[in-house]
Amino acid sequence: MNWKSAVAVLILVLVGCCARVGAGDFSSPPHASARSQHALANAAYRLVVACETGGSHGRERVIVTLDDQQTGLRLAHGPYLYRAERREGQKTAAYCGLRSVCIEVVGDSATGGPRRLTILGKLAGLDVEHSFDLPADRPIMEERLVVHNHSRAGIRLSDLETGFARRVADKSGKVLPELAGDRFVAVPFRSKPDDLKPHYNDFSTAELIGTPGYEMHVDFDQHYRRIPASHRQSEGWAWTHGAHTLGIFKFDQENMQWSILATEKQPGGTVLHFGGTRMIDGEPSDLGRLRPGQTLRLGVTRYQTVAGGYDQAMYAFRALLDENGCRFPKGFNPPVHWEQLYDMEGAWNDRLHKYTKAILEKEAKKGVAYSCEALYLDPGWDTGFATFLWGDQWLGPRKAFVDEMQSKYGLKVSLHTPLASWMSIGWPMGPDLAPATYPPEAHRKAAKISDPRVVKAPATDHGRRNLALLPEAKASASSLYADGGLPIHQIAHLNDGWGGNRASWIAKTLPAWAEIDLGRSYTIAQVRLSNDATRQYSDRKPVDYRILVATKYDPDSRVATWSPVAEVSGEPLLGARDFSFAPCQARWVRVQILKSEGKEPRLDEIQIYEAQPLAANDIPAWESHARRSPDAAAIGAGASTICLGSQAYLDEAARRLLANCADGVTFLMYDGNWYQGGCDDATHGHPVPFTKEDHMRANVALAQRIHAKYPQVLIEMHDMLMGGANPRNTPVYYKYGLTGSYDDNWGFELMWDPMTDITSGRARSLYYYNLGCNVPIYLHIDLRKDRPGLPVLWWYASTCRHLGIGGTHKDPAVVAAQKAAMRKYHALERFFKRGDFYGANEQVHLHALTEENAFVANLFNLSDQKRVISGSIALARMGLRGTRLAAGPDDGSTPQSRTGQPNIGLLENGVWTIRREMAPWSADVISVQVTP
Repeated sequence: MNWKSAVAVLILVLVGCCARVGAGDFSSPPHASARSQHALANAAYRLVVACETGGSHGRERVIVTLDDQQTGLRLAHGPYLYRAERREGQKTAAYCGLRSVCIEVVGDSATGGPRRLTILGKLAGLDVEHSFDLPADRPIMEERLVVHNHSRAGIRLSDLETGFARRVADKSGKVLPELAGDRFVAVPFRSKPDDLKPHYNDFSTAELIGTPGYEMHVDFDQHYRRIPASHRQSEGWAWTHGAHTLGIFKFDQENMQWSILATEKQPGGTVLHFGGTRMIDGEPSDLGRLRPGQTLRLGVTRYQTVAGGYDQAMYAFRALLDENGCRFPKGFNPPVHWEQLYDMEGAWNDRLHKYTKAILEKEAKKGVAYSCEALYLDPGWDTGFATFLWGDQWLGPRKAFVDEMQSKYGLKVSLHTPLASWMSIGWPMGPDLAPATYPPEAHRKAAKISDPRVVKAPATDHGRRNLALLPEAKASASSLYADGGLPIHQIAHLNDGWGGNRASWIAKTLPAWAEIDLGRSYTIAQVRLSNDATRQYSDRKPVDYRILVATKYDPDSRVATWSPVAEVSGEPLLGARDFSFAPCQARWVRVQILKSEGKEPRLDEIQIYEAQPLAANDIPAWESHARRSPDAAAIGAGASTICLGSQAYLDEAARRLLANCADGVTFLMYDGNWYQGGCDDATHGHPVPFTKEDHMRANVALAQRIHAKYPQVLIEMHDMLMGGANPRNTPVYYKYGLTGSYDDNWGFELMWDPMTDITSGRARSLYYYNLGCNVPIYLHIDLRKDRPGLPVLWWYASTCRHLGIGGTHKDPAVVAAQKAAMRKYHALERFFKRGDFYGANEQVHLHALTEENAFVANLFNLSDQKRVISGSIALARMGLRGTRLAAGPDDGSTPQSRTGQPNIGLLENGVWTIRREMAPWSADVISVQVTP
């Protein structure tokens, strides 16, 4: 090879080495010197990495500067953050900063070759490979982190945090002038399905600094909570600055990760950390079990600056997911379901008489009348909840049933197939037979209890007896969550002597009351109430409540026999609170709850203290006499359940599901699949401990086994950590697009009262989801809750690519309107199922098909007043071209303008605009063809 050829293929490698690099504040150390500095740039960003040595820090630091070439904004400047915690036996060691750092730059502007800057170093015993790619042909930057365990021993990290640093406020906390107008918006969930109205995850710089963030946690009881934190997590963030927005997006299909914004007060002011990676609630759990020789790749963080606001960053994130296969497939055409549950609720409790083939045929006829394409069977079709074994006794042979639904009604058959987690909690919808039908090898071992999730309620306080622990004391309540289906939430837990969510009572409805009957009258002077005395959960807080006492009983809290001794208004109860009052006679002590924060209220213990203390020598006898449940600590933890990750369960579940598919079933819903907690049974064939990541991999493995033989069967996957709940605890794309994985995400349980979900703001999460994600949403909705203007039907048709409907409205006029709307839906369904979704605003949704050069617009007036609904969007934004508009070919019902022409909006300078006066709580649908 001659010297010219050598130059042509030369890769320029610049190497700089630093002994140690820390993560201190932004102040420059005295006499600091940059040992090496390396720069990389493209049209979008300029990245400079330098090593500093000496100074008061006593160590060397990696200083990173990142400039946005489009806006001129310095996005980051300062020590790049590298922190880790490593478990070493029973101790945890903290590490800050890389050691033995080298920096490599491959390619530059002159050569036009690969353009990567890599920082190499050591952290917590791991070799770290930290790289940044700035491609010449794309205005993006991508960051990757790879860790290698080259040691001979396993390494367990309990925490890892890396990220850029940018000072955002001065020492006094005042936001820096250049960032005063910036905002930080969660992508895609600017609005979450579990957010309280009117909250948006859309923060000014001052709000980002001044209000706490949180981590999302879920335990194996499927209890979700937000843990206050200095950081916020999302799939991505849109950092708006002037006329541009920076997208900071995290993508990793092998290890669950989030894009993190974290603030930290330092001597020079408040610093924002972003990008990089961070462990959240123990994930990525593979960092906690790195084997000797193992390499772990921690996904990619993409930085992309776009012209426009947060919505443009949403589309950019969606494009990233599309690039990685997280998009509905070409020709996606899922059947519209008729959901039999709404008109047959509770039929699962009497399958033999209320879930018969004849009754389901009546539902099938309804499905045909509503233009549905499949009959969805919720609980009741199998022999017992989650057995997956067909109920021949009341439905006849499975294949005959499936064939007849198709031949007689033109309907496919879809099944609700809840997985092991739901099967195991003792809350079935119908016969609780399933656990016994699975192999003994699939059962979990009883857990060993040394449980911080419960605390012991005292038998005495300053010598005064806790009378609620009298053996004859009995608890009662107005209602009970899940009708008593959950062992951890029972009325008896109100005075079982244990505090904590796992031994608590939750009301089913408000207003509510809970009481203790002491058996006879005593003189009392104090009541202690607690809502999760362990303070692990901050939800379900009573806000307005009263403590009442009585010596003569009446079930009505309002009658004069009840005397109030304490009253609280507007002060949420969290943990334990004492209420002291003048001594009084009481046999019954009642807590009346009028209002709660969030969901139904919880009390875990009602403690009732006598007015006078016992003599000191009488206390031991009382404490031995006080009644306390010996099993409260083990509630829900010691029972034998089915492990979703066990090979025996997966084998048997797959065998049964495949048998249903073999007879023609075309859709499976993986419901009830939440995380059950760690399982330490090594014979199950899963890793020990069994982590959230292991659980999610088991979920996907079960889908892959079905798809390996029946790729055409659609599988909907509920959130693999939350199951059927409003919160989303895994990234919207997670594990979708992998070979043989699932086909639909679940629509956040917005099925039971879809109108209330709209009015409360929860349903707007679907709008933002579609702006930022093309993974299809499946949801079936209760049409009984719709209004004459059909906002329910059209909102969910617009935001769920896979739609299910059910329930017969009491108003025949609404029924007729819904049937007509479904005929229109089918005429336009290709737009709703396969069109690209855009939003002019929350009230104007667009669905575009570039191959037809056409789009459908959904308009909503979601208010009690007549309003003009308006919105606009550039045709080019939707990939459409033309100078004229015409009514779409499938839309004969488009409202007419005064001239008699369809009111399809105006097109000026390439921007489509619509203005329409709409009745309260109504929806309109417009089909528009764009022509030259």
